[in-house]
Amino acid sequence: MSELPAPYEGQENFRTLTAKDIVRILLRQKILILLLVISATGTTAVLTHLEPRIYRSQAKILLKWQNKEVIVLTPQASYSTRRNRSEQLNSEVELIKSFEVAEQTFRLAYQKPAGKLSRRDSAKVFSIKNSIGARALRNADMIQISFDDTRPVRAAKMVNLVIKAYQTFHNNIYADIENFDFLKQQIEINKKKLDELRQKLDHFRVAKEIVSLDAQKNKLMSQLSKVETELFDVSRERFRQETLLKQFQELQGSNDFQGGMPMNAGQADWTNAKKLYSKLVDLRMQRAQLLEQYTEEYEKVKNINQEIASIKSMLAQEIQHLFKIEKTALYALKEEEQLLRKKAQSLRAQLKQLPEVEQQFTNLSRDIQEYEKIHTTLLQKKEEKRLSAAQNMQEFTIKIINPAIVPAKPLRPNVRFNISLAAVLSLLTGVGLAFLLDYSNQSIKTAEEVEQVVGLPVLTTIHDLGRMRLNGSAHRPKRSRKKRPY
Repeated sequence: MSELPAPYEGQENFRTLTAKDIVRILLRQKILILLLVISATGTTAVLTHLEPRIYRSQAKILLKWQNKEVIVLTPQASYSTRRNRSEQLNSEVELIKSFEVAEQTFRLAYQKPAGKLSRRDSAKVFSIKNSIGARALRNADMIQISFDDTRPVRAAKMVNLVIKAYQTFHNNIYADIENFDFLKQQIEINKKKLDELRQKLDHFRVAKEIVSLDAQKNKLMSQLSKVETELFDVSRERFRQETLLKQFQELQGSNDFQGGMPMNAGQADWTNAKKLYSKLVDLRMQRAQLLEQYTEEYEKVKNINQEIASIKSMLAQEIQHLFKIEKTALYALKEEEQLLRKKAQSLRAQLKQLPEVEQQFTNLSRDIQEYEKIHTTLLQKKEEKRLSAAQNMQEFTIKIINPAIVPAKPLRPNVRFNISLAAVLSLLTGVGLAFLLDYSNQSIKTAEEVEQVVGLPVLTTIHDLGRMRLNGSAHRPKRSRKKRPY
């Protein structure tokens, strides 16, 4: 009996794969491959859906430089000019992506005034800087500016703000602003002083009630004349009131009221007192007529005497009441007279001080005129400096060719690309894993592998009876009465 060769002597031939072997390996590991593809694509789809949408808005700007004289005589000079222009474009691109432009964009977007930024604002500026994109277009004096944001409308708005901030920053860099610093400082100082003088003059006019010096003098004279007239009238009324009070005192001193009532009434209402006095006079006349015929003991005379006594009592009370009223009116007249005298004295003092006020007013007006002349001169010098710098500076203009529009689709994530890439990578991984598992499995699986290993032909194969019974396809072969040859 011949010896069998070693099991692995034909291993090199055994590992040579054919197309049939590849198909067999893939079919054997198809479940593993499908699971990898499905899990990878599903996970990628979920992660892509959860990832925030990033929109990109773009705009193109055209940069124009115009020198005073540009003369190109040779191709080398033309090449040098193009190279310089390319360097200028690259410089402008770096300016657009600089922190200063991002900061200016942030201030325009959030309306922040100039000043030091907080940590939170600085973080926002860095975020804006990272979202700004710029690149110079080839063979053109154009730059494409982009901005990435999660909101499409804000992305378009920020692109426009970046262009505006870049233009401002460019002008601040290339313009000769340093020459204006001293003039600006002097103009601000002069303007501050001029405002202070004008404010001081306004306060002086309000305090002194000055419109013009001549008008002020006429106004004071008119006020003084009016006050003196009022003072004369009040003094006369006060004198009349004092005379009236003296008559009251005389009436109060005589209980018979024989002196009569005052001729001129004062501030009080004398109607009731005059009626009582008239009635008293009538009763006295009746009493005198009765006494011509009768004595004091006569009944009618007694009644008239009682009425006279009653009228006197009532008249005394009324006169006392009127005296209080007239006395109060006298006090009021005296106070009014005193106020008018003080006002007249104040107006006379103002008239005396008018030359001094006129001098102060003239000094303030002269100072204001001097500072106005200085301010005008500084403004003229500043304008001359600006024109001189503009003549020496290269003209630079920015024109928006393609304005920023609101993007309709997000830039990322790309759902189709991500899922396709995940499917391809997972498929390749599954295929590689299938071949790795097959390579690590050293068992013999087919009759061809047996022939390759042992080097002998296979006479017959025996199926897996257990698997066939499970599948319901196994059956016992019929026995043949003929003997099999050996």
